[in-house]
Amino acid sequence: MVKNTETKTPKLEAYIAQHESVAQEKGIVVTSITYPKAEEHVFPGVYSGIVITSGTLSATYSDGSKH
Repeated sequence: MVKNTETKTPKLEAYIAQHESVAQEKGIVVTSITYPKAEEHVFPGVYSGIVITSGTLSATYSDGSKH
């Protein structure tokens, strides 16, 4: 995974791709991502739009689970 060299945080696109891959294996989708200093928007995910908000790094899935 590509990392932002300033903060050691994975780049947003890489973080999304990683979580979409995990979600697809489980038959669910990523519904939202919280990412440090992110510009709030809806990212066009593979199966659904993913709400991107600024905050502590996390992902929420369609079954309600979080990572």
